[in-house]
Amino acid sequence: MDTLRLATLSKDTIEVYGQNVCFAFQVNGYQISFFMVYRQHQDLYVMVEIAAFTFPSSLESLDALTTKKILCTLARVSSAFWDSSINLLKSAISTSPRLPISTLY
Repeated sequence: MDTLRLATLSKDTIEVYGQNVCFAFQVNGYQISFFMVYRQHQDLYVMVEIAAFTFPSSLESLDALTTKKILCTLARVSSAFWDSSINLLKSAISTSPRLPISTLY
Protein backbone atom coordinates (compact mmCIF):
# COMPACT_ATOMS: atom_id res chain seq x y z
CA MET A 1 0.00 0.00 0.00
CA ASP A 2 2.86 2.39 0.79
CA THR A 3 4.43 1.75 -2.61
CA LEU A 4 1.13 2.62 -4.28
CA ARG A 5 1.02 5.91 -2.36
CA LEU A 6 4.62 6.62 -3.36
CA ALA A 7 3.78 5.92 -7.01
CA THR A 8 0.77 8.25 -6.86
CA LEU A 9 2.80 11.00 -5.20
CA SER A 10 5.56 10.64 -7.82
CA LYS A 11 3.02 10.76 -10.67
CA ASP A 12 1.45 13.90 -9.23
CA THR A 13 4.90 15.47 -8.81
CA ILE A 14 5.76 14.76 -12.44
CA GLU A 15 2.49 16.33 -13.59
CA VAL A 16 2.68 19.41 -11.34
CA TYR A 17 6.26 20.30 -12.27
CA GLY A 18 6.02 19.24 -15.92
CA GLN A 19 8.95 16.83 -15.78
CA ASN A 20 9.41 13.36 -17.28
CA VAL A 21 11.15 11.70 -14.33
CA CYS A 22 10.95 11.66 -10.54
CA PHE A 23 13.37 10.21 -7.97
CA ALA A 24 11.66 8.61 -4.96
CA PHE A 25 12.68 6.57 -1.96
CA GLN A 26 10.82 4.56 0.64
CA VAL A 27 11.96 3.71 4.17
CA ASN A 28 10.25 0.84 5.94
CA GLY A 29 11.96 0.08 9.24
CA TYR A 30 15.59 -0.41 8.30
CA GLN A 31 14.83 -1.31 4.67
CA ILE A 32 15.46 1.50 2.15
CA SER A 33 14.27 1.30 -1.47
CA PHE A 34 15.09 3.79 -4.23
CA PHE A 35 12.85 4.28 -7.27
CA MET A 36 12.81 6.21 -10.52
CA VAL A 37 9.38 7.05 -11.95
CA TYR A 38 9.29 7.85 -15.67
CA ARG A 39 6.49 9.30 -17.80
CA GLN A 40 6.53 7.20 -20.96
CA HIS A 41 3.45 8.71 -22.61
CA GLN A 42 0.68 11.06 -21.54
CA ASP A 43 -1.05 8.54 -19.24
CA LEU A 44 1.63 5.84 -18.87
CA TYR A 45 4.10 5.92 -15.98
CA VAL A 46 6.79 3.36 -15.17
CA MET A 47 8.17 2.94 -11.65
CA VAL A 48 11.53 1.14 -11.48
CA GLU A 49 13.25 0.09 -8.27
CA ILE A 50 16.91 0.95 -8.82
CA ALA A 51 18.25 -0.25 -5.47
CA ALA A 52 17.29 -1.58 -2.07
CA PHE A 53 19.27 -2.47 1.01
CA THR A 54 18.93 -2.83 4.75
CA PHE A 55 20.43 -0.07 6.86
CA PRO A 56 22.37 -1.25 9.93
CA SER A 57 20.25 -1.30 13.07
CA SER A 58 23.04 -0.51 15.53
CA LEU A 59 26.38 1.26 15.77
CA GLU A 60 28.16 -2.08 16.07
CA SER A 61 26.96 -3.09 12.61
CA LEU A 62 27.50 0.32 11.00
CA ASP A 63 30.59 -0.99 9.20
CA ALA A 64 28.22 -3.08 7.05
CA LEU A 65 27.69 0.10 4.99
CA THR A 66 31.27 -0.10 3.75
CA THR A 67 30.97 -3.42 1.92
CA LYS A 68 31.63 -3.40 -1.80
CA LYS A 69 28.04 -4.45 -2.54
CA ILE A 70 26.52 -1.57 -0.55
CA LEU A 71 28.97 0.99 -1.97
CA CYS A 72 28.16 -0.15 -5.53
CA THR A 73 24.45 0.09 -4.72
CA LEU A 74 24.84 3.63 -3.39
CA ALA A 75 26.93 4.58 -6.43
CA ARG A 76 24.17 3.27 -8.71
CA VAL A 77 21.57 5.32 -6.82
CA SER A 78 23.74 8.44 -7.01
CA SER A 79 24.38 7.94 -10.71
CA ALA A 80 20.68 7.48 -11.48
CA PHE A 81 19.79 10.60 -9.49
CA TRP A 82 22.41 12.85 -11.07
CA ASP A 83 21.86 11.53 -14.59
CA SER A 84 18.18 12.45 -14.41
CA SER A 85 18.91 15.75 -12.63
CA ILE A 86 21.47 16.88 -15.19
CA ASN A 87 19.02 16.22 -18.03
CA LEU A 88 16.38 18.24 -16.20
CA LEU A 89 18.80 21.10 -15.56
CA LYS A 90 19.91 21.19 -19.19
CA SER A 91 16.34 21.33 -20.45
CA ALA A 92 15.39 23.99 -17.90
CA ILE A 93 18.38 26.18 -18.74
CA SER A 94 17.91 26.00 -22.50
CA THR A 95 14.21 26.95 -22.34
CA SER A 96 14.46 29.77 -19.80
CA PRO A 97 14.51 33.38 -21.01
CA ARG A 98 17.73 35.32 -20.51
CA LEU A 99 17.75 38.80 -19.02
CA PRO A 100 20.62 41.24 -18.74
CA ILE A 101 21.75 41.69 -15.15
CA SER A 102 21.08 45.43 -15.46
CA THR A 103 17.32 44.81 -15.64
CA LEU A 104 17.36 43.37 -12.12
CA TYR A 105 18.84 46.49 -10.48
